[in-house]
Amino acid sequence: MNDETKEKRCKFCGKLLISEKVPICRRCKLEGRNKVGQAGALAASAVTFYFSAKALVGDGENDDAESV
Repeated sequence: MNDETKEKRCKFCGKLLISEKVPICRRCKLEGRNKVGQAGALAASAVTFYFSAKALVGDGENDDAESV
């Protein structure tokens, strides 16, 4: 095939691309952004849970030390 007639396809879904600059279609780009946002929210909630649990345990230890 000639370079001029070669069809460009999306790397993930195989959809025919109009623009030759980006190797990913718009749908796959939006889906990827959505998945990254959900993963980021999950990670942020896990970090928040860890630090709040650590703070609660730390407060309990300080109360025992002050009462003795």
